[in-house]
Amino acid sequence: MKRNRILYALTAVACVAVMLGACGKKDELAEDSLLVYVPADTPYVIANTEPLPKDVVERMSPALTDAIEAYRSVMREVITAAAEKDGDVEKKEMLERASSIADQLSELFTPEGMEAAGITRESAVAIYGNGLLPVIRIEVTSEDAFDAAVGRIEESAGATMKVATVDGSPYRYTDVESVRLLLGVFEGYAVFTVVPTAFDDEQLKRAIGLTLPDENIAEAGTLQAIAADNDFLPHYLGFFSLDRIASAFLDAPTGMNAELLALGDYDASDISDVCREEIRDLVQIAPRMIFGYESMSTDKIETRAIMELREDIASDLKLLQAAVPGLGKDPGGLMSFGFSLNPKAARDFYEARLDAIEDDPFECEFFQDMQAGVAKGRAALQQPIPPVVYDFRGINVIVDDIDEFDLASKQPPTNAEATILLAMDNAPALLQMGQMFVPELAEMQIEANGKPVKVETVRLQGVVDNVFVAMSDEAISLSVGPNAESRAAELLGSSSNGLSPFFGMTLDVGRYYKMIGEMMMLETGDAKADMPESIREGFRDSLLAFGELYDRMILDVEFTDRGVEFYTKMALDD
Repeated sequence: MKRNRILYALTAVACVAVMLGACGKKDELAEDSLLVYVPADTPYVIANTEPLPKDVVERMSPALTDAIEAYRSVMREVITAAAEKDGDVEKKEMLERASSIADQLSELFTPEGMEAAGITRESAVAIYGNGLLPVIRIEVTSEDAFDAAVGRIEESAGATMKVATVDGSPYRYTDVESVRLLLGVFEGYAVFTVVPTAFDDEQLKRAIGLTLPDENIAEAGTLQAIAADNDFLPHYLGFFSLDRIASAFLDAPTGMNAELLALGDYDASDISDVCREEIRDLVQIAPRMIFGYESMSTDKIETRAIMELREDIASDLKLLQAAVPGLGKDPGGLMSFGFSLNPKAARDFYEARLDAIEDDPFECEFFQDMQAGVAKGRAALQQPIPPVVYDFRGINVIVDDIDEFDLASKQPPTNAEATILLAMDNAPALLQMGQMFVPELAEMQIEANGKPVKVETVRLQGVVDNVFVAMSDEAISLSVGPNAESRAAELLGSSSNGLSPFFGMTLDVGRYYKMIGEMMMLETGDAKADMPESIREGFRDSLLAFGELYDRMILDVEFTDRGVEFYTKMALDD
């Protein structure tokens, strides 16, 4: 159990090192970089081969340090509370050691702590699969410094990991049943990996990189191609290949995978040929996800992830998006969110999938439920749907402000500024339907001219004040708050710049985190008893630390020729 605590701690160190490492000057992707250790056929990899911009790291470090210190305080309070609650002496000792480990980790998680452990701002890092086996590889400047850092964690845990050697190189390890979790420094890299205990020295050398793969990803140029094709920076660039993961289970296992799969008595020959081929076909619908940074500066950080799709699927999904005024733009304010959807295109997409399954039925027993569902799908398509449903094109919600609420007394916000827009091909028809259910709407002179009309009904008295609605031929907007009249018209008149994102969201990160932190401090009753105030203060402080770092966040999800694209932009605060 004690060795496991050490292991969890060291795993955390490795992961944080991946996030914090690198900010000096280094050559770009090259055959003599750490990528020579990554097999060309790896099923997944995240690699940072060129240091992050120094000014970006210096800009982010203070906030990260503050957040880490806040979490450190939380951990202390949680452990102290647990120790005081339970009178068990042995358990109390264990908790005290856990507190000591937490202190050591929080120290290591700072840039200064990393450097003291031999992990500098210029360290190259990578997480990848040697077959299915996960490997974390981090460049270190001093084996002694790294060993001393691990020793301090062991001392805090009150236990030491076992030590063995391979090819003359020492390493620490902990065995959990038939799996060995291994940590060591080899050829200037700290390596953390998981291997079967049955591995012999030759297999172990290949797992940790003392024996290089026959073909490596640097020579294959895989990451270089992803970077060039997508204008990605060489920072934390990578991919996850569902195709290669599936092949590891569908084909006769080789290399690192053979012994690993044998541990679970897995035999690929148990899968029938027809199932094997049908699984391959399904995997080819979305064979790979790629991801990387598009820009990185002290002003903003932009990332993009792309779930690559089969060409026909990607082409059909593109038709699902529609035009929604304002969606895909940052309107300011606290937050916004919305989506676009062409219901007719969605129906056609679903029907096309049913046609494909009927034309080429699944024979594999794994997919018989899916095959049986075709009839139910056909029946669902035959159900009558009001025409207004097919006129729908999406929704856009903007929350400019929300305040003066009291969570302790369950008082809802007394001041809210928000606008909701429904995009429709025939907005007047939707209004006519609404007038059937709310006769008061019929008395209002709402026309498709974009002019806001004040909504005054007994239904809204005492609930919200200053409500305006505006309508065009293609949308209806409803706004509440002091600026409702102008906001209703503004959003209605916003351009959609063609098709809008399938999903879009913006957020004032600082204000949002501050609001959540304040809500945490207002908790009462059972919630307050479950989380003492000192712990809630720690979580609040960590949120505020990140809130001081980031200004606004933008997230867009779009269907493109390449597949499903996830774009994020984090604007850094001044």
